[in-house]
Amino acid sequence: MGRRDGSLDRSGRRIGEVGWLNREVSCDDEAYWAEREASTSMSGVAVPYLRIQTEHDHVQPDNAHAVVLVNAATEGLSPWTRLNDEAPNITYDPEAPPAMLPDSIDRELMVLVTDRALELVALHG
Repeated sequence: MGRRDGSLDRSGRRIGEVGWLNREVSCDDEAYWAEREASTSMSGVAVPYLRIQTEHDHVQPDNAHAVVLVNAATEGLSPWTRLNDEAPNITYDPEAPPAMLPDSIDRELMVLVTDRALELVALHG
């Protein structure tokens, strides 16, 4: 990840430089983006997958993507999946997702992550 100090991001580009990707590949190049789509590869993830999702996503207009990714992992190779405080290893209707965590969860987030990590250690230790 990049920093505001002018360091490079993971792609080797200067932080703050915008538009560089569009010079390399068009946003309309469906073939290029199809193989990079997270939902395409999520079924092959063979480790536990915990998705913590708040009401408002920082990029997406809704939370349907979170449900799609959890469903793909649950139906795929992941031995354990969980969305927020919902029951483990279940899938959801993307058109009627469960309530997401309130945006105010930030203060409690580390407690939630620690609780889930301890649960995983107990299950798969």
